[in-house]
Order: sequence, then structure tokens, then C-alpha cells
Amino acid sequence: MSLTPAGVKVEKEITKASEERFHQWVQVYGEKRASDTLRYINDAEQKATELGFSGFSGLHDKRGRHTEYSDPKAKN
Repeated sequence: MSLTPAGVKVEKEITKASEERFHQWVQVYGEKRASDTLRYINDAEQKATELGFSGFSGLHDKRGRHTEYSDPKAKN
């Protein structure tokens, strides 16, 4: 799969804007907080995937229709 020339241009513009926004965020909150936040997001993505969701990127429940969520800390 490849992008059209217009798609490549849009992808570059989105990447540039995202990097600029992230840089601004790091300037305000500092590198440690940025690193901690990214670590938290990555951990949450992994946990969501382990629960059967596709994570933040898809926000789609991939569990079967008959699968119910149960909190492992809750007493049955």
C-alpha cells in the first residue's frame, strides 16, 4: 500500500504539526513528565490490547459477542 502524492503531503504536514505540538508540550511540562506520560499511554495501550480491545489506535472491541468483561479485582 502506498500513499498518493497528495496523501504523502498531508502525512508530512500532520507529522510536522504533531512534532511541533509535542515540542511545545515538552517545553511547558518538561522532559520527565513527557516521558512519564508516554510510558503511561503505552502501558494503557498494552493493557487495553490484553483485554481484547485494539487499543487507542482503533478503539474497537475485538472480544467475541458473548464475552463479558469482569473485573479481576472484584469478588464474584
